Amino acid sequence: MAKRIMTTIAVCLSLLACSGEDGKDGIAGADGRDGRDGIAGINGIDGAPGKDGAPGKDGKDAVVNIDSIAEAIKQELANSLKDSFNTKPSIDTGNAAQSIIQSLNADDGGTEDVYGAFANQYSLMYEDFSIPDENGDTITIQSPFPIKISNSCEATTNQCNSKKVMVKTWISGFTDTATTTSVVPANDSIILSPNFNFKDNALLSVTSAKKAQRQIEAYAIENDNQLLFYSESKPVTIHPMQVFGEDPFAFENPYNWIGVWITPWADSISEIVKEVAKKLPNEELLVYQIYSKFQDSEDPMYHSTWTVINAVFEVLQSRNIKYVQDAGATGFIGQKINYPVETLRNKQGICIETAVLFASVLERIGYSTSIMMIPGHAFVGWLKERKENPQYEDFDVVETTMLGDKNATFLDANLEGINKYYDPLGDESYAIENIINIPIDSIRTLGIIPNNIP
Repeated sequence: MAKRIMTTIAVCLSLLACSGEDGKDGIAGADGRDGRDGIAGINGIDGAPGKDGAPGKDGKDAVVNIDSIAEAIKQELANSLKDSFNTKPSIDTGNAAQSIIQSLNADDGGTEDVYGAFANQYSLMYEDFSIPDENGDTITIQSPFPIKISNSCEATTNQCNSKKVMVKTWISGFTDTATTTSVVPANDSIILSPNFNFKDNALLSVTSAKKAQRQIEAYAIENDNQLLFYSESKPVTIHPMQVFGEDPFAFENPYNWIGVWITPWADSISEIVKEVAKKLPNEELLVYQIYSKFQDSEDPMYHSTWTVINAVFEVLQSRNIKYVQDAGATGFIGQKINYPVETLRNKQGICIETAVLFASVLERIGYSTSIMMIPGHAFVGWLKERKENPQYEDFDVVETTMLGDKNATFLDANLEGINKYYDPLGDESYAIENIINIPIDSIRTLGIIPNNIP
């Protein structure tokens, strides 16, 4: 634009008088009838006669208006500069883009299975999880959806340098878009681990394994432009929130993840706690405190705690929860486990379901609670008194499957729990040291929180 404007100026200033066809528009002509329209006619000295024009003797009015021309040029230059500032240079097509992205490559190694029970805690589950790279070294990832970005100098004929990259990924209908940005050094690779925010309602709607699509896009970032160099859609299977998935867990003890099923703040648990309080002396709920009626007893704390947990047993027993045996269960992994509110609603449950229900109430009240695991079975324990580094004898236990027995007392369930605790197989062949004790307080310290179950 500037070049064209400057050429126009040169022509107009060097040819002061040019001949118009009839002098009417006399851009440079001095032969107009009276020169009034002659923009460049000074004296009409160069003007050739028009059709009926005299030699422009009155051409004195046709004076070059330098100020007007300067103003027009100034305005056009300003508009040109304004356009250039407001328009970003586009390099997302053509050779420029190709030269930037030709060294970049992406490889998605994400899992094909998404377990709803752990979906919103994957960042914690994979916090210290390591995978081997091509050199035999280990790389730490933060989610089950790692994406490897390579920047290979051998793939480009241009100067090879580090590249800023961005990865976007999402599971259609189930998550938001996770975005991760980093820099890939020349002749190197990085692992990006995007973390999704899963939609609780979408996960809760899944009642059996459901197919979905995970979208992955990778971009090079250059001058605020996003240059797409990788795009792929991959199938995933969304598993219901009731399934204890077979993920490669980050923690040494995968059973810690039973903590997502223990839901002390659910409304259904709140109602049970209210009923428990009504059964206690003066309707007062004391936790690791002594009721006055037991102050003179041999073990006042034991009796006080016993009174509270007996009330929990009786309230849950009144819900008529039938125990359903799960003969094929050998542990949590791969098993379907209903949440406490579902167990209450269904009025039945396998051993682990009655255990997480009972544990949810005890945690809500404030007791240091544990899930006790023996081969093929689970029940509940709690600390008789608060203490650091508790030993086996510091726990008391209850067989929660006996909630479904109308004739059973809390004492019956307690004695049955003790039998399983000290002799789980009934033949004195299983040492107490082999019982898996999953303390809920420690689970929460790790960061494992209850799932958001209404």
